Amino acid sequence: MISDSWLFSGEMSSSETRSQTIQRRSDEMAAEVYARAEKRRLAFEELRSVLYSPHERISAWEKLHGLRLPLDSNHPILLSIARSTELTLEQVQGVQEARKGGGRTPPLGVYG
Repeated sequence: MISDSWLFSGEMSSSETRSQTIQRRSDEMAAEVYARAEKRRLAFEELRSVLYSPHERISAWEKLHGLRLPLDSNHPILLSIARSTELTLEQVQGVQEARKGGGRTPPLGVYG
């Protein structure tokens, strides 16, 4: 008995199949871009959240930017770190001092 199923009918052209494959991959890529953007947005929220300590906020900044907090208390990037984490320069320098003094850095926040 011959099946009337569309799977066996051959009615779907190869160009339609290619088009569907391209559309599916395009949708997957768009979902990946959205997921990365959402993860980055949440990371930026963590930088500024008052729910996290200065140590955690600076750790989140380090992870987001792939940098470490400099040890020099007069380093020019400290102002940028303070602005992006919404901490004061004194708070950033306090984290520096704690690290210099051998104080253990607390575990990273939500994304670490």
